[in-house]
Amino acid sequence: TIVSKVLAKFGQIDFLVNNAAYGYISETANVDLTAAKNQFEVNFWAYVDLVKAVIPIMKAARGGYIVNMASIMGQYTDALPHASGFYAASKHAVFGWSKSLEKELSSSGIRVKIISPGGVDTPLFDNMVGPERASVVDFGKAFRFSFDSPEFIAAAALRSLADDEIVFYPGQGRFLRTYFNWICLL
Repeated sequence: TIVSKVLAKFGQIDFLVNNAAYGYISETANVDLTAAKNQFEVNFWAYVDLVKAVIPIMKAARGGYIVNMASIMGQYTDALPHASGFYAASKHAVFGWSKSLEKELSSSGIRVKIISPGGVDTPLFDNMVGPERASVVDFGKAFRFSFDSPEFIAAAALRSLADDEIVFYPGQGRFLRTYFNWICLL
């Protein structure tokens, strides 16, 4: 496994950063359940698999950091583009599970952090699939100018490890102000 390869090469694992996003966009009436389940496999269950693999290693070392990338779409459903409920649900699963995981691991010295960015300038919006993907691709094009770079999010996430908050929302101000100002104009 990847975890055993990293452990063999470096002798320990101090940090795990789970960062995956697959976007299947569909209204419930049109959903392909296999595609929606695949989205959960990537956006949620892959995180669980890796965390499960590193917990014994981090417990033996008496500490470590687990950073799970979620999304604003997992918490603030008013910000959802059309037909993105299954994506939002997968990121909400990351959010809820990570909060529970933090409680499970707090006495072992392992810290859990949820990074929940707004728009990030990656190919995610361009690569979304599903019957209603066009609405989300258009949303991404309309608001991309307000998205943060992946480098900005990564640097902000790294800085956030020093604080005690479990959830960190990097770069949200610019995207949210832009989006909600646009909504008010409608």
